[in-house]
Amino acid sequence: MKKFAIRLATALALFCMTAQAFAMNSVLDTYEGDEISQTMSDLERMYRFVDSNFLYDIDRKKVYEAMATAMLDALDDRWTMYISSSESEQYEESITGKYSGVGIILSKSSVQNQKSDDERTLYVQVGTVFRGSPAQRAGLVTGDLITEIDGQGVLEKTATECSKMLRGPRGTKVIVRVRRGNLEFELDIIRDEINTPTVESEMLPGGVFYIRINQFTQSTSRQVRDEFRNIDHVNSIILDLRSNGGGDVNSCLAVANLFLEGGNVLIDTISKVKSRNKTHYSSAGTIVPTDANMVVLINKGTASAAEILSVALRDNGRAILVGEKSYGKGVMQYTSQYKDGIVNVTTAEYVSGSGRKVNKIGLDPDVSVSEAEMKDDEVKNAIEAQKSGAVHDFVRRNPKYDIAVVEKGIDELIVEYPAPRKALASLLLMEYKNTSERANNTIAYPMYDEVLKTAIDIIERANSTGGSVFDFIGEFQTQQPEPDLEKAAND
Repeated sequence: MKKFAIRLATALALFCMTAQAFAMNSVLDTYEGDEISQTMSDLERMYRFVDSNFLYDIDRKKVYEAMATAMLDALDDRWTMYISSSESEQYEESITGKYSGVGIILSKSSVQNQKSDDERTLYVQVGTVFRGSPAQRAGLVTGDLITEIDGQGVLEKTATECSKMLRGPRGTKVIVRVRRGNLEFELDIIRDEINTPTVESEMLPGGVFYIRINQFTQSTSRQVRDEFRNIDHVNSIILDLRSNGGGDVNSCLAVANLFLEGGNVLIDTISKVKSRNKTHYSSAGTIVPTDANMVVLINKGTASAAEILSVALRDNGRAILVGEKSYGKGVMQYTSQYKDGIVNVTTAEYVSGSGRKVNKIGLDPDVSVSEAEMKDDEVKNAIEAQKSGAVHDFVRRNPKYDIAVVEKGIDELIVEYPAPRKALASLLLMEYKNTSERANNTIAYPMYDEVLKTAIDIIERANSTGGSVFDFIGEFQTQQPEPDLEKAAND
């Protein structure tokens, strides 16, 4: 019976998914008498047979979603998928970057890691408080502990459960009980629409503006523009797209417009239907001088829309790429609401304006700087340093954040937990961000980041001579083996 159900789900996917195909612009016209129509007729008869004869009740929604999932899975394309109704809200949030809540990043220790003598392991720790959010307006600050949410204690709840409790319809109130040092009080927070911050920035010495984009949502280009509005002068720019898996392509192209003059080719998209092929050009709208030196940081986690932005800036002579070879996702998806779920279908491949293919190949950096891979025992040691509470205990004993204290922490931890200094620094910095506003405002750590340090060195070298970063690629470039394109094409 189980095998039959699986086969039925796979077969009937075609029927249910095609029934509303005309609602999607990307679907070609079908005609009476074609193969699809015949298949639909056969499947309808099978479905009605099952409906009339199956002994037990049929959960039609469950069967429909299983069929929809099976149909798209059968296309053997990892990017084409059906997102069920239970997952569609979370997926839509990841695309739009919007939700209704209070606007904080929180953390909470799991029950098994709680210590009765350390209240920070018992309650919700407030990390980042989003600028202009309901939480900030109500007076919540980094380092606060939330002990109750709407009268319910959080002691035995997970971080996910607490996060869900803080969310709710826009305009509704949530009451949180807060502990701040020796004070304990309640705050009334009115939930509002939150645009998840996807952009962070910091002005580095020498007028180098460091800006990191974590993903592309519909509000990312506006966030980038806002970051530049907060500064008086930009000498040079480092754009960090490492581990940015992509997102909204239109947003990515809008970001490119902020750095390029109008009329430059950004990408060409190639579709199944030639009439849909399109060349995307930049539009006038730069917000920084186009002669300001610029470096883009990439790694193996830089994918999709992040690769589009990277190649557009490099091919138009606007920036050089520093870091590691990128992921290699050069296809685009059409996303459409479909009943209670979402259909995500690969509809086009993109190539750069110079004809450079990215899909299954990736982008090679102009200056290659590898991020050191940790050995298995080093990974275990770093995890143990976190799980044992050693990192947390150090921060509790040394609450005042600065780099000298972080270095002291690394020296202390590395004795018992041998691991790269960068890894231990990351653990300490994450912990300090839960307690220190100053740590939250610091996002660039070149002393622990060889890729970022190299980018800064290139910019300083170029600026000191009045030249372009493109002039110094050879000086910083190391000899790298030729990429294995055959292997990349089969990944």
